[in-house]
Amino acid sequence: MSKSKWGTVAMLAILQAGAAVVPLGIEHPLSRIHDILNDSASMIILVDQAQKERLAGLDINAIVIDDLLFGSLKKRDASSNTCPTIQPRNAAWVVYTSGSTGTPKGVLLEHASLSSSMKAHGKAFELGSHSRVLQFASYTFDAAIQENLTTLVFGGSVCIPSEVDRLSNLSHAISSLEVNFLGLTSSTASVLDPRKLPRIETLILFGEPLKAKVVEMWLPHARLLNGYGPTECSIFSSCSSALQGLGDISVIGFPLGCNFWVVDTSSNYNRLTPIGVAGELLIEGPILGRGYLNDSAKTNSAFLVDPGFLRVLPKALNTGRRMYRTGDIVIQWPNGSLVYLGRRDTMVKLRGQRLDVSEPEYWISKLREDVTSVVVDLDSTKQQLLAVIEFSKSSVVCAQKSNSRGLPSPSTALQQAFEELSALLSQKLPDYMVPSLYIPLEKMPLTISEKKTIGERFWCS
Repeated sequence: MSKSKWGTVAMLAILQAGAAVVPLGIEHPLSRIHDILNDSASMIILVDQAQKERLAGLDINAIVIDDLLFGSLKKRDASSNTCPTIQPRNAAWVVYTSGSTGTPKGVLLEHASLSSSMKAHGKAFELGSHSRVLQFASYTFDAAIQENLTTLVFGGSVCIPSEVDRLSNLSHAISSLEVNFLGLTSSTASVLDPRKLPRIETLILFGEPLKAKVVEMWLPHARLLNGYGPTECSIFSSCSSALQGLGDISVIGFPLGCNFWVVDTSSNYNRLTPIGVAGELLIEGPILGRGYLNDSAKTNSAFLVDPGFLRVLPKALNTGRRMYRTGDIVIQWPNGSLVYLGRRDTMVKLRGQRLDVSEPEYWISKLREDVTSVVVDLDSTKQQLLAVIEFSKSSVVCAQKSNSRGLPSPSTALQQAFEELSALLSQKLPDYMVPSLYIPLEKMPLTISEKKTIGERFWCS
């Protein structure tokens, strides 16, 4: 569905019926939607009229949610609105993120984990009946759960812009809807002028590292918070106190409804790091999701049970402890707050969307037989994906001699190859996973690395 009140109504209706919400992107390729529907065994899609027409080729029951449908429904007693058979451990939401095999992976969140998270982060954000929260995030982004459901749980108002205003006239939408609470990535916040938005009281930044210019721009005008949390831990796992200056830019704050453990990655998670020493963050508590839908191997790899460092605790406290491996490197300060340093694997965040760069790598290799090696990475300064590609010597794009830097000379064949590749990728992946920049190489360097912790991956600038 495009942005409208019916999106929020559809979410609530699904949950009250005892089913689980599986958000689909309005611009996602049909092949990706087909994969998600198959993986989740979804039987019904709630859509608007435009999406019903777009998805007509899929073999699934699509119900248009609009005024016409609601006008035809019989009124029911409010006491019959809840589903008495639903338990806290039942599935509530499945959020699909990118997967390394080219197939999206579904993170399954239960009623208990979402409720625990909403209660914790709603309190930290100081949401209440006074809150007018912008519903900006795409429905496929877990932040949309906070914007819709947490707001309602705390008695606030969900302010929903049209899809056109959301993408092309955001400042006007914020003003006209009288929004006073914003949740945005730094990239999006950077295009807004806080002087033109005097009603904004709180801006929570999340989804990507904070930018200094954004903090400087907004700090005099609103309470700034830095939110953090992987999807596997139900939206938000921590939040900073109100930022005071640029010195707080990497602080992700204190845990919300969970425990944080910082472990020595060289010890196979058997040893904690001292205070002030970098390590990988593990998250424990009721906000943890169930795992990955239909993928027990990935679930068992990502979620640890009773890591070795618990042996120092009394026996009653060292068994049955389940923790999520975030892959994030952090430092814990003496006051318990955390500073985010970066990733230790192939997961990156681009404009708030988390993606595994091995997924576009997979499709690039699959879609072009003349690709012998490919690395996709994030250019954080420009917030864009770039793909560095080595073509086989027999490829038509290598017909021209390479220059002294090992870059194939520009040619019509090379330009056409990248244009065709970009078009093919757009049929397989959401737009944010399609690289914006392509760099051809005669031979891929294997020893240049931006960070030792991410092996042979590298930046090009």
